[in-house]
Amino acid sequence: LAGLWWGGGKGVVARRPDVDHLDPEIRGKIYRDYGRMMSGLRGCYVTAEDVGTRPVDMACIHQMTRHTTCIPPAVGGSGNPSMATGTGVVVAMEAILEHLNRGSLEGKTILMQGLGQVSQAMIGDMLQRGIRSIIAFDIDGRVLDEVKARYPGAPLELQQIAADDLGPFSIEADIFAPNAVGGVLNPRTIPLLKAPIICGAANNQLEDVQRDAAEIHQRGHHFVPDFLANRMGIVNCANEQYGTISTDPAITAHFDRVNPNGIHQRVLEVFRRAEASGKPPVEEAVTLADELG
Repeated sequence: LAGLWWGGGKGVVARRPDVDHLDPEIRGKIYRDYGRMMSGLRGCYVTAEDVGTRPVDMACIHQMTRHTTCIPPAVGGSGNPSMATGTGVVVAMEAILEHLNRGSLEGKTILMQGLGQVSQAMIGDMLQRGIRSIIAFDIDGRVLDEVKARYPGAPLELQQIAADDLGPFSIEADIFAPNAVGGVLNPRTIPLLKAPIICGAANNQLEDVQRDAAEIHQRGHHFVPDFLANRMGIVNCANEQYGTISTDPAITAHFDRVNPNGIHQRVLEVFRRAEASGKPPVEEAVTLADELG
C-alpha cells in the first residue's frame, strides 16, 4: 500500500525480569550482541527502531552491523521515525473524517491508548489542528509525567491504568487511537467501544483479523487498518542506505492529500471499495495491497 519494495518483519529481544534493561551499559551490550546476530543474517533482514527501542540503541547495533536503519542523524541515519509515523496516523484520521463527512479534527475528542513516542508526536500534530481534547491512558506513570511536561496547558486528560483495566475503552470520543501493543481489539474490548472511528498507530490491532474486523464492521464502527495508517515508520527509513535529507519528497509525498499513493487518498480508496462491496475495510485493504503488489 505504501509503494515500497521492502517486506515486513520484526526482530524481538527477550527482556529478562532480573536484568535492568534501562541500564546504559547492559543495554549497550544487548544491542551490540543483537547487531552481531544481524550481521550473521547477511542482509536478508534489515532491522529498525520500533516498540521499546531508541536511536541510541540503533547506534549500538550499527557498531556491529551495516544491516540496520533508524540510526541517529549524527552518524548519517534517519533517526527516530516516531514523528513521521505520528503525522501519518493523523493524516489517516483526517481522511476517514472526510469520507464520513464529519469535518476536520478541529473540535474533536480523541481517546488514545498508549503514550509512547508516536502518541506524543500525534498529540503535537493534533494540537496544531485545533483538537478539542485528548483523553489518553497508559500503564506507566513516568510516561504520563513526561507528556505533561512536554505539553503544559494542553487539553489533555491523562490516566494511569492497570494492564487489565478495560474501563477506558468505553469512554466516549470521536476517534479511538490504539497506539500501544497488538491484539487490543478483541471480543472483550470491541463491545465496550463508543468511538465511531478507530484509527491508531499500533501494529496488529485486531486479535483475530477476520473475526474482529467483522465484529467491528457489524457494530457500525469505522476501522482504519493499522498497516494503512502507520506506514511512515518503514517509509521514513526505507531508503536510508542511500543517505538522508531533511525534507525528502519521497517521504513527505505520503502526507500529501491529493497524491493517489499517499495515506489520505489510500484511506479514501479503501473505504470507497468497502462501501461498494459491503466488506470490512481491512479486507479491501488487503485485496488492494495484493493488486498493487
